[in-house]
Amino acid sequence: MPDPRTPEPRRKVPQRSAQKTLETYFAENSEVATSREERTQIFTRVLDEVMGLGPLEPLLKDPEVSEVMVNNKNTIFVEKKGSIICDFGPVYG
Repeated sequence: MPDPRTPEPRRKVPQRSAQKTLETYFAENSEVATSREERTQIFTRVLDEVMGLGPLEPLLKDPEVSEVMVNNKNTIFVEKKGSIICDFGPVYG
């Protein structure tokens, strides 16, 4: 939980910096991401990699997931609503 005395959570400053960097990159390389949706997806992936746990972030943010168990990079078990589901790797599509 962020310290209420701190004006912004620690993630906000790097997030703004990353967003500015990516916006500059997109402006210079328009062929990379054509739609706002694609840019948002790329930004989310970059931020998850830099500030979080990469491709595990969507699992950790899912309110239905109560536990994430990583055996190796290709075998992940997720507990949802009391059932354990095998997920074969949190790779980005």
